[in-house]
Amino acid sequence: MVYEDENGQIQDILQPENHAQVIRAMWDEPASITLPRIVCPALVVPAGPTPERAGTEFAETRRRMVDAAEKTLKNGRVYWVPETIHDIGYHKPQELAQVIGDFLAE
Repeated sequence: MVYEDENGQIQDILQPENHAQVIRAMWDEPASITLPRIVCPALVVPAGPTPERAGTEFAETRRRMVDAAEKTLKNGRVYWVPETIHDIGYHKPQELAQVIGDFLAE
């Protein structure tokens, strides 16, 4: 994600060293180890494929991975944001905010 600084310039929220920390954490503690330990309500919001990518091997692999995550979470729910890109908060911020708001209201 990005933000506009006081000079009107677009800046990355995560600095390269922070981004590297996130990548390392994903490698050191993969979801298959982490997800079963989550006991609070959890919302998974994956980006659904665009029409030209629907049915591809990549889209089917993502679907299987999300299905596995949902089964692993003790108290989890999945909401697919259809026809979007990886960065849902940038591409469909209103829909994402609504989904999160609805989840928190439950």
